[in-house]
Amino acid sequence: MAVNGASDNSVLASFNVKGRNIVITGGCRGLGLSFAQSLAQCGANIAAIDLNDQASEEFSRISFGGKYKYYQANVADYGVLKETVDRIHEDFGSIDGWYDVTKQHITTH
Repeated sequence: MAVNGASDNSVLASFNVKGRNIVITGGCRGLGLSFAQSLAQCGANIAAIDLNDQASEEFSRISFGGKYKYYQANVADYGVLKETVDRIHEDFGSIDGWYDVTKQHITTH
């Protein structure tokens, strides 16, 4: 599909996120929420990971026709993160992109 008159093999077309499954850590507030809203508006499906017990009101209001799901997890804990990634794979089928807004160091023990 051409984007703004550009051919399918152009650099601009490679930025098309429509139908892509994107994980965003810290995706329910601040910069992560802004990424989630913007990517959803561009057609991406969003899996947001955050520390809160439930999704923020703002994340819950995202509605551009895609799939949007919240996962409560501490991404600094490797075991918890691995379980969460497994659930995301199960729910979305694949992960096409990842935005680590939290910049946490993952511990394995």
